[in-house]
Amino acid sequence: EFTSIDISDDKKNLIALVDLTDHALSSDGNFHLSAITNARIAGQLAIIYIFYCLGIPKNREIWQVTDNWEFKKPITKLTDIKYDIKNISLFEKSLGSFYNFSITVEDKSFMGKASYLKSK
Repeated sequence: EFTSIDISDDKKNLIALVDLTDHALSSDGNFHLSAITNARIAGQLAIIYIFYCLGIPKNREIWQVTDNWEFKKPITKLTDIKYDIKNISLFEKSLGSFYNFSITVEDKSFMGKASYLKSK
């Protein structure tokens, strides 16, 4: 079960953080993705792509939030993403509690960490 995903730009500035624990759910029961600093749609798309690689929490939708804090329709499949996602790599750290990944979206590179709790 994933607990959080954070994404940094190529200068190691944290640009997006998503809390995936139940208290982070909005009133409609879905996760609304937003960037915490330097809001960039590319960073949000990187997070969305990671969800699809690693699995979306069951029975939840992902809504993309624009830089103007407007909600877009939920993303339910990769073809909903209109950006050019060129490259993604995942590798598990030996601690087994998070994945590090790199992703390139429209020629912007991002590094990220997806933290998770091992299921018992």
